[in-house]
Amino acid sequence: MKFSRKQQRRIPLIAGSVVVVLIAVLGTTGLFSRADVYAWDICTRLAGGWHQPDPRVVLVAVDQSSIDFFADNGVLWPWPRDMWARLIEVASEAGAAGVVFDILFDDPGIERLNNPAMAADRLFAERLSGSFPAIICAFSTPGTASIADLPPNLSFRETDIPAYPLCDHTLVLPYSTFRKAHMGLSNIIADRDGVYRSMPLMFETAGYSLPVLGFKTVAMITGEVPEDVKLDLEGRLWLRFYGKGGQGGAFPYIPASALIMGQVPTDKIRGKILIVSSTAAGLLDYKPTPVADVEHPFTGFEIHATLISNLLQGDGLIPAPKAAILILALLIGFIGLAAFRFLKSIWQQILSLVVLTLIVSGLLLILYNSGLLLPVTSPLLACYLGVGTQMYGGWRLEGRQRAKLHGLFSRYLDNNVIESMMDNPDELQMVGDKRRASILFTDMVGFTPMSEGLSPEEIVLVLNCYHEVVVEAILTNRGLLDKYVGDAVMAIFGAPLADAESQHNAAKALLEIHESVDKLTAERKAKGLPIVGVCIGVHTDEVVVGNIGHPRRMDYTAIGSGVNTASRLEGATRLLGTRNLVSETFCAGIPDSIHRRKIGRVVLKGLHEPLAVFELIPDAAYQPWVDDWAEAWQLWQAGKRREAYNIWEGMQTVLKEDKALPIMLQHLAGFVSSNKEDDDVHVFKSK
Repeated sequence: MKFSRKQQRRIPLIAGSVVVVLIAVLGTTGLFSRADVYAWDICTRLAGGWHQPDPRVVLVAVDQSSIDFFADNGVLWPWPRDMWARLIEVASEAGAAGVVFDILFDDPGIERLNNPAMAADRLFAERLSGSFPAIICAFSTPGTASIADLPPNLSFRETDIPAYPLCDHTLVLPYSTFRKAHMGLSNIIADRDGVYRSMPLMFETAGYSLPVLGFKTVAMITGEVPEDVKLDLEGRLWLRFYGKGGQGGAFPYIPASALIMGQVPTDKIRGKILIVSSTAAGLLDYKPTPVADVEHPFTGFEIHATLISNLLQGDGLIPAPKAAILILALLIGFIGLAAFRFLKSIWQQILSLVVLTLIVSGLLLILYNSGLLLPVTSPLLACYLGVGTQMYGGWRLEGRQRAKLHGLFSRYLDNNVIESMMDNPDELQMVGDKRRASILFTDMVGFTPMSEGLSPEEIVLVLNCYHEVVVEAILTNRGLLDKYVGDAVMAIFGAPLADAESQHNAAKALLEIHESVDKLTAERKAKGLPIVGVCIGVHTDEVVVGNIGHPRRMDYTAIGSGVNTASRLEGATRLLGTRNLVSETFCAGIPDSIHRRKIGRVVLKGLHEPLAVFELIPDAAYQPWVDDWAEAWQLWQAGKRREAYNIWEGMQTVLKEDKALPIMLQHLAGFVSSNKEDDDVHVFKSK
C-alpha cells in the first residue's frame, strides 16, 4: 500500500501514540511500581520537614546510657519487671495519655537477689491491667503452632479495615501473667527491597484478624477505631515520615532511665503517648527506611510512632488510583508527542521534555505534600518512549525521504540545495505547485555546423566539456538542472524550494556561464580545437513545477508561458546580436550592481504584449559607455530620439565588435522622426 507524504508523516506520530497508550495501560498494572517507590523515597527525603509529627507522640528509649546507668547501680539488662511498673506509675502520675511497650515480654522475669521475679511480674501485670492506658505487644512469627485461647484484649471488635495476611504464621504472646493487658501486634512489613515504607493496620495471622500496635494504641487512646483511613489495595497505609530518626530527629526522645527515676519534667510527659523500646546498638532494632542513614538510624518503635502520628493527624499517604495514573500518563505522553511534532528546533523539543519532567516532578511533590502518592514512572516513560518512538520513526522516514530526494535531485541540484530541501520538507510540493521562478535557457552557438565536421566521439567530448562548465555554474548558484536538449540546457531558479534570491542567483549563473565558456573557448582555440560559444535567455514568471510524465518515467520540471518566454529570449539573441537576453521582470529582482544594457522592446512568437529586454554585462566588460547607453534610452523614451540616436552612433567607434549595436541602429533608424509609442518594437514571427 502506498501512502501520501502527509500520511507517511503521520506514521511516526501514530506509532508514538500507540507506545504512549501501551505504557499508560501497563502503568495501571503495577509494572513500574518499584521505580515509583524510589521516586516517592526521594520525595520523602526532600519533604521530610514539611509536616511535623503529632506533638503528643514521645519516644522513651532504652538506650545505652540507660542500660549503663542501671548497670552501675547493680541492675543488669533485662531489667526486672517492677522497673517497668515504676515507669507506668511515673507516667500516670505525670498525666501521660498512655504508655506503649514495643518490647515483647514473652518470658517470666529473671530471679534476682532480694527481688523475686514472680512478685515483680505480678506488680507489672497489675499496672498493665489498671485504669491507666498501657499497651504491650504480641508478635506473629513463622510457624504452625495453634493458639487455643486468644487473649481478649488482643482481639478487636469487627471493623471494615482489611487485614494483611501473614501466611503460615503463629502468634508469640506475652507471658501468661500479662495477658490481661491490652495488646497489639508489633510486626512491621518491609517491601521487597527490605525498606520499610508502609504499615497494615490489621494482620491476618493464626486464623485471627488482629490490630497492629500503633492502630490499637490510637483506638485505645482516642476511644474510637479510625474507620476512614485511606489504605492501598493491599490494606497498607503508606507512612509519611517526618524527618530523620534517632535523637535530634523527628520525634522527641526521653531516656528510659530518666523517666523511671522521675527526672523528666512533668510538662514533657503530660498528655503524651509514651512509646517504649530499645535503641541500644547491641539490641539491634534498626530498620531501613527512606529517611534512614548511617548517622540517623531508624528504629522499629520510630516506625510505630510514625504510624500513630499519621493516624492521629490523618496525614498518611495513599497511592493515586489507577484511573488517575492512566489519565496522567496519556496526558503527559500526548503533550510530549505534540511538542515534538510542532516544535521544529531540536533544542525546543529537548526543552519541552525538560519542562514536562519538571512539571511532573513538581506535581509529584505538591500531591505528596497533600497526601497523594503520584506514580510518575508511567507518565514519564510514556512521554520519553512515545517521543523516542516518534523521533525514531521520523528519522527513519526522513532518512528514506532524504535518500529519495538525493537520488531524485543529485544529478540536477547542488548538494547544498539538496540539504536545504531535506531540512525543509514541508516546502516541497512534488505533485504540482505554482511557483514564481526564473527560467534559464542556454544554447551552444554554431553547434550544428560544427558537429558536421566531427566524429561522434568528438561531438560527445565537445558537449561534455561545454555542459560541464555550464552545469557547474547553474548548480553552484542554487539552480535546478531541468534537462538537456541536445546542446541546449534548461535550468530553474526558485524550485523545488522557494528562494527569495532566485533572480540574483540566476544572474550570477548567467555571468559565470559566459566567463567559463569564454575560458573554455580560449583553451580550445589555443589547442587548435573547434571553439564553442553560448547564448542565454532568462525570464521570471509564475510557472507550474512538479513531477510530470508517465508513472514509469517522470521528471521534475516547469511548464507554463514563462518557460516559453525564456526559450524565445534565448532564440532572439541571434537576431538581436546579443550574448544573452533577459526580461524586464527578471531585471527587477537583481541588484543594481549587476550591469545591464537595454536592447529594446520585443514581441516574441506567441505573445502579444511588448517585452523590454536587456543584456547583462560582466564586470570585466564594464566601461563608461554602459552609462551612456542607459542615458540614450532615457532620451529616446523622453521623445528626444535624434539626440539618443546620435549617442548610439557615436559608440560605434568604441564597440567595433559589438553585433547588437548596428542591429539596433538599423531597426531604430526608421523611427527617429516618429513619436508613436510602440513603433520601435521588434516583432518576431518565429521562435
